[in-house]
Amino acid sequence: MGSEIKSGLGILAAILAFTLIPLGIGCGLLYLRHAVIRDTEAAKSWTETPCTIKTCEWGTQGGGDDRAYLNLVYTYEFKGKTYENDRIDLLIGSMGDDDIMERAIYEAHPAGTTAICFVDPNDPQNSVFDREHAANATNRLWLLAFPFVCVGAGFALMLLRIGVVAVFGGGTVDDSDSPNYVISQGEPPRSIPWHTQLAVLAGATGMQVAWLFVVGFFFVFIILDGPACWARLFDVIPADLTVQGKITHVDALDSHEFGITVYQNFFEYEVDGQEYTGDSFTRGKRYSEGDSVEVNCDSDDPSNGSIGGARPSEFSWWHSSIPLGVLVLLLFGLVCMYKQNIRALWLMRIGKLATARRLQSRTASEQIDEPHATQASQFYFEHEQGYVQALWYSPPNQKKSKWQRANETVRVVYHPKNPKNNVIFDDELKSVTAANRSAAENLMHSYAAPVAILAIIVLLLNAY
Repeated sequence: MGSEIKSGLGILAAILAFTLIPLGIGCGLLYLRHAVIRDTEAAKSWTETPCTIKTCEWGTQGGGDDRAYLNLVYTYEFKGKTYENDRIDLLIGSMGDDDIMERAIYEAHPAGTTAICFVDPNDPQNSVFDREHAANATNRLWLLAFPFVCVGAGFALMLLRIGVVAVFGGGTVDDSDSPNYVISQGEPPRSIPWHTQLAVLAGATGMQVAWLFVVGFFFVFIILDGPACWARLFDVIPADLTVQGKITHVDALDSHEFGITVYQNFFEYEVDGQEYTGDSFTRGKRYSEGDSVEVNCDSDDPSNGSIGGARPSEFSWWHSSIPLGVLVLLLFGLVCMYKQNIRALWLMRIGKLATARRLQSRTASEQIDEPHATQASQFYFEHEQGYVQALWYSPPNQKKSKWQRANETVRVVYHPKNPKNNVIFDDELKSVTAANRSAAENLMHSYAAPVAILAIIVLLLNAY
């Protein structure tokens, strides 16, 4: 007993660690996002002040880190006093696209030129050179935080379910009980509480794990810019504003697609007197500095622009075809699972009972029609139409091996006119329909799909 308690406490401690650590990292990133949004809103009221560029040159971090960064120092005068600052934007660290913004600043503001900075009137030493760049990074911060929050929330729900079972009581059925525990000798349960119906529809606990993979691969799909690439492939996202832009710089990427070079094209354009910069990617087609290009952008958010006919990111539609293919397979499997579970609910309303037995020999093989279904079992029940193969409610697992003995019997609910349409009341179905299973536990058993769908909706809203 002592070893079992220690083992249980160890598992509980592991779940707690996998809850707190990812949630801590995710919440920290979300707080950073909140701070960026707060600072961006505050900077909107800061005073536009002329400044002089003192230093504008490239440097490296050193210590083996050869990544270049822009060393920008500017001076400005505010209320008769002169100040000096090197703060480029409102972000802490880099969000992976600083090279675009820094290159635009480097080309437009060499040392000795004048520009505009933004000064906090309440603290003139606090200023920023670009107050818009941070606003565009908030979605990337959310995407970075998402996997940590998702993992932590998943383990938090697991802890909550353990607590619900401990407080309200569990609905597990002892292994020594026969499948007749739930179904009497008369008829299947015709009236099932709504929360039990949800639990039956949700399916086996193991199958619900598929929703975690759906969310995970959808996250990868988003990261690879899959929705935007596929939408543009079929012209689902038409450009509502086209302006003329100019190429400012072109980089050849180290990666190649089928031996063809991919180019990163930096450009600038103007909408309603406001200047914007961006980058787009082309495969095989290289622009030259100074070339005029058509830039497609959103009239509601002109800062989100791309060269017509070019990619908005380094990735093409085929990069995201693998996670999209996995998503299609996962969703197909989930649809089949829910179809099976809906059938189980329907059969309990209109079906009849039978006892199925595992046949040791094939003496009645000429009467047996095996449909080769993925949910088929080795149990058969006798009907006026012949021997009929019984189907599992959930995929077979090792726990069901106790039923694989000669002449072992199980209870089956079948359609009166079509006995091939049936379902075994296996351990999983027996557990979720158990009379002593609380409503709270049934609802906690059913959270996987709605929480996963909510996570995907929030992911899409924050990514695009």
